[in-house]
Amino acid sequence: MSGKNYRNRTNARLGVVQAIYSLYFNDVPIDELIDDFVSARLGGELLYESGEDNENEEFIPMGDTDSALFIKILKGWDSMRSAVDAKIKDNFNQKWSYERTEKLTFAILRAAVAEMMISDVDKPVVINEYVNIAASFYENGQEARMINALLDKIAKGM
Repeated sequence: MSGKNYRNRTNARLGVVQAIYSLYFNDVPIDELIDDFVSARLGGELLYESGEDNENEEFIPMGDTDSALFIKILKGWDSMRSAVDAKIKDNFNQKWSYERTEKLTFAILRAAVAEMMISDVDKPVVINEYVNIAASFYENGQEARMINALLDKIAKGM
């Protein structure tokens, strides 16, 4: 797989996470959400903030996105939301609180589990992609480690 194709797929996965996360705030039909992302958001720019109070902002171009993969994962997740959430909830333990987990973390988990359920891509590859996405959002690494452990546990049970 070429580096460009790999980046296109990574961008698609990031787009799925963003789309699922956006549904917490704007509950729209899935086809409307897909149209919005494909026409206006995918391939756009990411906001990178740095500094103690995120006072430094930089917009970084995302580049090309595999929109077919984006649509496949998002529609797959939409068609089996309750099954995806059940797999996630069933694999939490006393160390991690399902009820107190952040919406962004759930969006990452939902996208990853949906892709593992519908895709023939090796599960370790899928896990690695979403752990990297988590690491880009969470600086301390704790959430990325939790997501890695949880996705690994879910994958072993599939």
